[in-house]
Amino acid sequence: MRLPRTDSPLKPERAGLNRRALTALLLGLPALAPGRASALDQAPALRRGMNIHNLLNWPEADRQGGQVTYLWPPFTAQRYQITDAALAELRLAGFDFIRLTVDPSILMASAADRQPELLAIIHRTIRQILGAGFQVVVDLHPVAVNPSYAPDRLIAAENPDLFTTYVDMVGRVAASLASLPPDRVAFELINEPRIVKAAELGRWQSMMERLHAAARTAAPQLPLVLTGAQWSSIDALLRLDPAPFKSSNVLYTFHFYDPHTFTHQGVPGEGAQYLRNMNWPPQPAQAEALLEGATARINADPKVAAADKDAVIARSRKLIRDYFGTPTGREVIDRRFDAVAAWAQRNGIPNGRVLLGEFGGVWRVSGSDGIAQDRVAWLAAVRSAAEARGFAWAYWAYELPLERDVLSGLGLPKS
Repeated sequence: MRLPRTDSPLKPERAGLNRRALTALLLGLPALAPGRASALDQAPALRRGMNIHNLLNWPEADRQGGQVTYLWPPFTAQRYQITDAALAELRLAGFDFIRLTVDPSILMASAADRQPELLAIIHRTIRQILGAGFQVVVDLHPVAVNPSYAPDRLIAAENPDLFTTYVDMVGRVAASLASLPPDRVAFELINEPRIVKAAELGRWQSMMERLHAAARTAAPQLPLVLTGAQWSSIDALLRLDPAPFKSSNVLYTFHFYDPHTFTHQGVPGEGAQYLRNMNWPPQPAQAEALLEGATARINADPKVAAADKDAVIARSRKLIRDYFGTPTGREVIDRRFDAVAAWAQRNGIPNGRVLLGEFGGVWRVSGSDGIAQDRVAWLAAVRSAAEARGFAWAYWAYELPLERDVLSGLGLPKS
């Protein structure tokens, strides 16, 4: 969608311990017993997840003269920490895995002598989360902290060398994760690829194959999470040909924020930033009041020039008209998720290997009446649609306090 520490990295086998056993010792986990299923058949049994976006993302940096210099060591400020008590609260609520977002730009931009320290920071965070009883999806999640490695640039057709650098980084990270238990940790190779134009969608297949090959070569047994383009949309996942990954230990992910106007109402910089308290499913009688409220906010916003106000109001009017003119109820969610289930069945993919990696909405916005029950209803509809089809889900995103209404929409806490 659209808050480290240093220590030595995990080391390869020594003193008679194989890598898996050594990792188990370091993580405080039981070693895999002889006779267990092949790791190629193992992956985390994900069900109910929480995205955590503040631990290893948006690293602090100085920006002078067009250059970005990361503060070192990274991820040490208080805002990058989470307490064991906070993790225990999430576990008690019923979450069983964490989707841990990791900024790839710092890994791509940092010199070779800093790579071990960065990987050690990632491992330390993984250990903390595993120690709290969670499984972990390590998600490479590009953000705009460094314009040279911005999400759009990484996969742009005109930047093939930059994508090659990204692929190489994926291989390094996969190698560092290779010895972690495959039933506890999975590796998501890229978040929300921003290839959106119809004419360009065809090139994502080969790019996904390159990412997969780099990670799989470095980590033969590590579960990998693959996605389609178009911000990990359902339509893009349905375009993805899973045949090249048939014998690989993989999961597939998609994100769901539809209707976007509803889930992103009030978000600065979004088209719906002047909308508040929208009903879901849409109730046409509300349209006039929504436009009146949006118009008042636009007219009162000093950041909107007087000459631009009519155009901004017109955009809000169109968003409202489209919202009330497009079916968006539970039946639409069911139809969309059925399409994913059918795609998985056609391709021999168990539904348990499909992950709704992000869904959610903006809950508290200035001028909004708290957490509207309509938003809770939408959350419950999406979550239950995923569960009904056996898809795992991860809510976007963690923040304190854990809102009781949000937990209710997620069907939590679980006893």
